Amino acid sequence: MKKTMNGIEFREYFKQIESYFALKREQILLLSPEEFQLVDRFFQENVPVELILRGIDRFFEKKKKSRRKSRRPVFLTHVQTDIEEIIHDYNRKGIGSHLASGPTETEFVQEKLTIILHRLEKVSGNAKTPASKATEKIRPLLERAKEETMEEIETELEAISKVANNEIFDTLDPEIERKVEERIRTILEQTDHSISKDIENRFKTDTALEMLGFPVISLYT
Repeated sequence: MKKTMNGIEFREYFKQIESYFALKREQILLLSPEEFQLVDRFFQENVPVELILRGIDRFFEKKKKSRRKSRRPVFLTHVQTDIEEIIHDYNRKGIGSHLASGPTETEFVQEKLTIILHRLEKVSGNAKTPASKATEKIRPLLERAKEETMEEIETELEAISKVANNEIFDTLDPEIERKVEERIRTILEQTDHSISKDIENRFKTDTALEMLGFPVISLYT
């Protein structure tokens, strides 16, 4: 069985991506041969599963905001560009502040942080307090980005995100929780395939935060 550098088997790698994609598009369809080949290429290139899942999130976030609505099924090949953009962002790590083209690493990080801060400022309702606390912790990172690497900043953001998410879910409106559970139950009823608890919980978290208008706190979104 083929394995990536972190030891995950291809079968598990494929299943995580297929399951999460099915949940996001709310339609259980087996991946086509072309989609299978795309996942296999990402596997061979040692692309972390999390980056692919974030690329899927980016695609559906843009699709939701688009004025053009379509009932046609979405395939993973449609999401390829967004996934590759996330991979490109991730690969900036360790490049330093002198890229061959485009913004410097510092400018890139500051731009991403500014977007996150802007989205946090728009949060209202029960999630407003966690958003305000996260904002206070993220603002200083704008200056620190001049001295620290993307990886260091991302580690800080992961810690901030974890605290904010825990606070949000400790006081989550039962009605939102019910809607999230109903949404995932409706999707899962369409399939006989099992979905790992990690993927299910990731989808639940993403869905709840989306309903609250709370942004993903990461450079790679």
